Amino acid sequence: MLLTRREAIAGTGLALLTGQPVLAQPAYPSRTIKLIVPYPAGGTTDFLGRLVADQLKNGLGATAIVENKPGAATSLGADAIQVFMPPDGSDESYYEHFRAIAGSTPRAIAIHGQPSMALLRMLKPIENIVAFKEEFSPEYTLQIYEEFGDRWNIFAGGSKSRLLTYLPYGMHAYYSAFSTFAPQVAMNFWHAVERKDLAAAGEQMTRYLADQRALDSPEAEPRDTKAR
Repeated sequence: MLLTRREAIAGTGLALLTGQPVLAQPAYPSRTIKLIVPYPAGGTTDFLGRLVADQLKNGLGATAIVENKPGAATSLGADAIQVFMPPDGSDESYYEHFRAIAGSTPRAIAIHGQPSMALLRMLKPIENIVAFKEEFSPEYTLQIYEEFGDRWNIFAGGSKSRLLTYLPYGMHAYYSAFSTFAPQVAMNFWHAVERKDLAAAGEQMTRYLADQRALDSPEAEPRDTKAR
């Protein structure tokens, strides 16, 4: 059975911020945040994971822990696998690339790259391909929404403006680079989006960027840049 877009959103565990409605939802974060690191403790990836956990503690007042799950070629810690297109090839060779990976794992798979519409039609029946990371022109992305919007979770590749662009078409998730160094900004932005207050969402980013420009000024004095 093919997964619908809503089922895919629930299944990938990919994006840092997702917008599934929950009744009587407590204030975030209401529970311990667990970061899964698929490598042993002591390595570079483990170190970076602990830095992110510290940022979440300091920025959100959250309880964040790192859990190391090494083994099985690092796949034990994965909810989903993000698969990139090879640098060159034909639709047929790309299809074999994705098909082979999908057949080798039960994990959900997200497509990265700019596949042709013909290739996407070939990939559509593969059940555990459930998501697509958009990061190209609106003309390209809107074609994908029109034909595959009910099949795949299409999420923004990092820019908050892209999320705002595609909200009317059903986008529910995006990657937020801010979560690693300014988590409160990311959460304030997302809470505004959930309230459908897009003006407030834009204001969060405008205010943050204005603060950063002020800090970069040679005459800048120390100031509090925490999101208000």
